Amino acid sequence: IPPLSPSWREDMMEAYLDEIEDDALAEKLEAALDKPDPVKAWNAIVGDDPDWTRFLRMKTRQRAEEWLREN
Repeated sequence: IPPLSPSWREDMMEAYLDEIEDDALAEKLEAALDKPDPVKAWNAIVGDDPDWTRFLRMKTRQRAEEWLREN
């Protein structure tokens, strides 16, 4: 399975914004996407938040399963 690109991770961060009900948190995370290193800025805000971790793992697994089906 090829490594996931930084742009894929940024796409997942944007997708996660739709899942957040806390408007203040969503605004902070959206602002993090505009930083020079959005992943670092994002992680500084959410850290090991279980919801984010679960979401990212689910999306990573889906991507891996898609790749396996295609190949």
